Amino acid sequence: VLGSRLLRLGGRDGAGHGVVTVVLAIRGRFGLVAGVPLLRLARACGRLGALDGVVRRGVGIGLLGGWVLGSRLLRLGGGDGAGCRVVSLICAVVGRCGLVAGVLLLRLARGYAPQSVALAARAAPALALGGQLKAAPAVTLGDRIVLGPYIGDLHTPRARRRFQHELDGLCRLHGITPGSLACDEHPDYYTSSVAKTRSEAVVRVQHHLAHVLACVADNALAGPVLGVAFDGSGYGNDGTVWGGEFLHLDGVNVRRTAHLRPFALPGGERAVREPRRAAVGVLFELFGESVFDAGDFAPLADMSAAERQIIRRMLTRGINSPRTSSIGRLFDAVASILDLVQLSHYEGHAAMALEFALDTTPAAAGYPLPLREHADSCVLDWAPLVHAVLADIRGGAGLAHMAAAFHNALAAGIVAVAERVGERQVVLSGGCFQNRYLSEQTIAALRAAGFDVYWHRQVPPNDGALALGQAAWAARCQRAGAA
Repeated sequence: VLGSRLLRLGGRDGAGHGVVTVVLAIRGRFGLVAGVPLLRLARACGRLGALDGVVRRGVGIGLLGGWVLGSRLLRLGGGDGAGCRVVSLICAVVGRCGLVAGVLLLRLARGYAPQSVALAARAAPALALGGQLKAAPAVTLGDRIVLGPYIGDLHTPRARRRFQHELDGLCRLHGITPGSLACDEHPDYYTSSVAKTRSEAVVRVQHHLAHVLACVADNALAGPVLGVAFDGSGYGNDGTVWGGEFLHLDGVNVRRTAHLRPFALPGGERAVREPRRAAVGVLFELFGESVFDAGDFAPLADMSAAERQIIRRMLTRGINSPRTSSIGRLFDAVASILDLVQLSHYEGHAAMALEFALDTTPAAAGYPLPLREHADSCVLDWAPLVHAVLADIRGGAGLAHMAAAFHNALAAGIVAVAERVGERQVVLSGGCFQNRYLSEQTIAALRAAGFDVYWHRQVPPNDGALALGQAAWAARCQRAGAA
């Protein structure tokens, strides 16, 4: 959306589904961008990951109207690891009055990448590798960081070859030899192994710190901030899986001020593909083994007797059941308890189903999500929230009401932490903030409470911008060391 035109269009289709705006760069015969048609895709389809297939088939779902003309010569591949052309995705974040409050990039590719982001001060050349999913590398060039195009998930040999090619291409394009490399702290990420082979000077950056720093750089912020990083998973410093994090950042000083109450994920990575497992982990935390004897929980009703027995043993014995503070997995658990999705067919399936289930009219109040003191930080306790969901299910409450109350609880929880920390600048990052309703409610609630709130505008909130945050952290550490 260009310029400052105020849009009063409803962000939903005729069936009441949310709408994502897709920006697709069309190349002319000589490699020039001929135009960028704005396409409208009903979120009822849900499958953002399947958009490459939509593009390959030439399918457009409802032309929104309007072209962005350009004449930039494209010499970069712009494809993912599978050889597919990559689409830049954009979602409008709409304010409570129906006016466009900002634009949120979901994928940085053709027409938008490489993206240059200013640094507060000059830094030595460095290369940042990003994460395992939605990989996109970045290079530090003096007083700016250049984030490269989306490559994709680094699970296949072809994707990894493409990634190595892009790394070499970025350095060659800008004529630099990086003095250091930055990567995620996760030891099993492919990017971590690449960092070892390419340089002895490796800066390892905690996943959610990189998210926060990416948003700080995106908005050119100075001074201390409270960073809110909500996503599916990230390697935590305490041996657990993080994903519902509040980090206070001041220069190179970082403190985890609050997080979501942890719960077990039976089966580990498999629980990411099966929201019902996350739900059983939550219910086991509340009711213990007795949950397996109850017959009225949707997640357990969807499992066979053998599956229930295996998961029961996992949880009672603590086998292959890592603990997580992930908001993304809490979305999965609640979606499963509401019987929306038990098995995910694509990334974010359950979370999107929960978002699309809510009504356009916000609930009067969210479910209880109290902030409790815990050791040297605070914990957002989801237990009262889940008890309230179960009570509403038994009372026959509407699905839209329950979905809205869940989202509003998260927004209220963020405000509660911000008020306790007392930092005026609050930044929102992580894949969960691709959820339009959650973003809108959180932004509105924080502003009403007197905070200056910032979200991503030039780069995505998801793992596609991790390299930007990693490069920004490496530059901060370099400046601190020089000082």
